[in-house]
Amino acid sequence: MFGVLLVLLLTACLLAPSASAQLGLRNPQQVHLSLTADSSEMAVTWVTELSADNGVEWGLSEDALDQSATGSSRMYEWTVTIHSATMTNLSPNEEYFFRVGGASGWSGTSSFWTAANDSVHIAAIADHSTSLPVRRRPPCSS
Repeated sequence: MFGVLLVLLLTACLLAPSASAQLGLRNPQQVHLSLTADSSEMAVTWVTELSADNGVEWGLSEDALDQSATGSSRMYEWTVTIHSATMTNLSPNEEYFFRVGGASGWSGTSSFWTAANDSVHIAAIADHSTSLPVRRRPPCSS
């Protein structure tokens, strides 16, 4: 009886689609913008289930994404890949449109404004949904 249950369990695990496939992560998800130390740059990060998709396209019009950059990809212990790329040579006080992805799919087009030439001071606090295991000390014994 145990052997039959084990075979059924293993078969179900092998036939079940992966979590990333269930989530449909072929198209980029969780797209985030980040400032860099250079005011003419903007970094963008996103996740997919494929390591090959790691590019960003941008431009001054939603219909003319005429700049592009290839980024880097990192796959951790999960079944998703985290991609990042940097948009460079951005002019101050301009609205830019961008999308991320590659041959297997693209994100929707989004936009952001670059800062003016004035000095910018930013304080930012963010939760990037990173969870780390908490080590707890065992209760003290007397």
